[in-house]
Amino acid sequence: MDGPGSLAQLQTMDETLNLPKIYLAIKYYPDHQNRSLIEAITAANRQAGYKTICVARDLENWGLIHFTAADLMQKSFELIRQSRYLMVEYTNKGTGLGIEAGFAFANAIPILTVLSPKADFSETLAGITAATLRYQQPQEITAFLTNLAP
Repeated sequence: MDGPGSLAQLQTMDETLNLPKIYLAIKYYPDHQNRSLIEAITAANRQAGYKTICVARDLENWGLIHFTAADLMQKSFELIRQSRYLMVEYTNKGTGLGIEAGFAFANAIPILTVLSPKADFSETLAGITAATLRYQQPQEITAFLTNLAP
C-alpha cells in the first residue's frame, strides 16, 4: 500500500518540488537482485535534494514493461538529457554503463561515479568522471552530493 513516506508518495512529492534529477546508471539484472541498492541510492539522493531516475524501476517497472533495445536506449538518452547528473554505480560493470556515461559526457552532463571500496575503476570512466565516491554504505552518497559545488 502507498502510505505516508512510501516511494510512490516521495516520487509525487519530487515532481511537485521540481527537484533536480540524477540519472542512475547501474548494472541491469533480469531478476532485479540489486533492487534494494537502487532504493537505498534513491533514498540517499533524495536526502540530498535530488530525484533519481532509474530505467529498471521508472521505465520498465521492475520488468513489467518491455521495450525493444532501440526504444529503451532512446528513452534512456532522453532521460539523461533531462538530468543534472549521471550517477554511475560501478561496483558491478556492464556495457550499458559505458554507453550511458559516454552519452552523458558527449552532452556535457557531469558524471558522478560511486562504487564499493574494492571495486575496479576503469581508467576510461575515471577520465570522464567529475567526482568519485568509494562508499561502504549507500547513505554516504547523501554527504557526497551535498558537498558538490553547485
